[in-house]
Amino acid sequence: MNIVKRMKSLITLLCLMASPSSFAAFVITSAQFDQATQELFFTYTDGVEQYDTTNIRPGTTSFFNVCVTKNNVGWNAYATDTYCAFSYYTSTYAKNYYYWSDFQTELMKRTGLGTGGSWKGKASRVNANTGNTRTCVVYEGPNSTNARLTTSCVNTVLKPFTTGCDITGPTVLDHGLVDSTDFNGNTASLTAKITCPTPAKVVITVPALSDNTVNFYNGIQSTITINGSKFPPPITINGSADVQIASTLAPTGGTVKAGAFSGSAVVVVDVL
Repeated sequence: MNIVKRMKSLITLLCLMASPSSFAAFVITSAQFDQATQELFFTYTDGVEQYDTTNIRPGTTSFFNVCVTKNNVGWNAYATDTYCAFSYYTSTYAKNYYYWSDFQTELMKRTGLGTGGSWKGKASRVNANTGNTRTCVVYEGPNSTNARLTTSCVNTVLKPFTTGCDITGPTVLDHGLVDSTDFNGNTASLTAKITCPTPAKVVITVPALSDNTVNFYNGIQSTITINGSKFPPPITINGSADVQIASTLAPTGGTVKAGAFSGSAVVVVDVL
């Protein structure tokens, strides 16, 4: 009886000791940074981050960033000497969450990142340091002087992006005639072909759009997805491959106006 009790106590103690330092997280899995163009490409997944966040909560954050930085995982990851290429405002809802796992689940939904994929874009917040070698997830405090909580880092590959593949096929996503009272979720799609002269690993993005969204300014907007994702993972092409590009309509919250409307976006194929 005593042996059983001691074993139960030990198991409970181990669980209590482990729980503060493990939480579901947005985890960076690889990163490439072009210092000349200041463009960052990273891949990511959801996972378990082994870091103690007992004394800091989501409500203290104002931005979620992915940055190239000289800092590693730790409390005082200041934003000086960083290149932040993905930055998303969280202050309006972060205070509603006590646990990091719940907050990060909501964050990945709101940004459209989902539970895994890749993203490429130009750094929007650039400082002086060009010798950085780490790409990290950084949760920023209420102002630029506050410390950041950095939760996931990987070594950054510093090399230029090159383009050597062609994309061909239809270029118009035509939704046709839609009912102004029943358009939400209406989808139009096309299939494009990517051809590479040699085997290549490529990532396909729509970099000029904010959140992959085209606003028609008539109360309707379109979200562009590639192979079903706003931020698709890289694909390996040996010769050529088909890619599905789709447009899904949604209301903007304004008054929906009748008429013919159009928008445009540029799809970019980068060779990694």
